[in-house]
Amino acid sequence: MPIRIHVETSEIGQELSLYPSNGEIVKEKAADAMRMLVDSDALSFLYVLETENDLIYVDLGEEHWENIDKAADNGLEAVLHLDSEHKITLSALVSEMEYLVENIKGNTNYGEKMVSKVEKSFTSIISKTEEGTI
Repeated sequence: MPIRIHVETSEIGQELSLYPSNGEIVKEKAADAMRMLVDSDALSFLYVLETENDLIYVDLGEEHWENIDKAADNGLEAVLHLDSEHKITLSALVSEMEYLVENIKGNTNYGEKMVSKVEKSFTSIISKTEEGTI
């Protein structure tokens, strides 16, 4: 069963910094799997990391979506800070979000609540896809 770590805080600066509340549970060296999943029931996006033995889902709840949208709009890198010494660049976060937002927009298969929240939170990504600049 995958390990799920929840991002508690996100900050925009020179990068999008993501701080999970339970990052220390990642005991093995984790690698960026460069893919995402959608948990529409929990209104969350899950960025996937891999270790030799486990999958790790980085849970990006709706409270972080506006910062993700700002990071995408400004071309910022996303970095997951597991603890004070370990961090992982989530290299596909922006491209995966652009793809997922485009697919979720107007698609009630994800549930009306998910669609509504995504359309309100990811205005920059939606604007760029409508303009064809992505």
